Amino acid sequence: MNNFLIFYSASLFFYFADVLQKISSEKQSNWGFVFYRSIFTFFISALLCAIFSGASLFPGILKSFQIIIVSFVCCLGFYFYIQAINTTHFSNVGSLSIIGTVFQITIGLLFFNDKFHWFIIPVILMMSLGNLIQLFFIKEKRGVKMVLLSVFFWTIGYAALSKTLHNTT
Repeated sequence: MNNFLIFYSASLFFYFADVLQKISSEKQSNWGFVFYRSIFTFFISALLCAIFSGASLFPGILKSFQIIIVSFVCCLGFYFYIQAINTTHFSNVGSLSIIGTVFQITIGLLFFNDKFHWFIIPVILMMSLGNLIQLFFIKEKRGVKMVLLSVFFWTIGYAALSKTLHNTT
């Protein structure tokens, strides 16, 4: 029950964050919005790291460089996400983003040695079919491209970031 509550609370907070990003990103350039959000996130993260772990946990130059590269890949995912929510309907972005789950399952199986379960196949087929049906009804395909690029970069970026951060401890 506790995991259920955490999952749906996080989903609700991400939804509110997405709505705020949609509203605030319309007033400035996409790269400007990504830049200011990244600077804000950097300082909040640095402050939280200093408070909770101190400066003694610096991962070293090589790991820091890897984190920066992977963060840039995640930045591209965020940039294309902002492009998507400014190009197509907000509800379409959310529902098309579900294809990211297919990418995540594939990456988990290939790179993280996740166990294969028989129910993965019908889940992937249903999500893919749902996206294909939706694609049939969407007239503006540019937003779809932006969603797919966003999901691709975010999935690759977060998977690589997870692997990189796991190796720092």
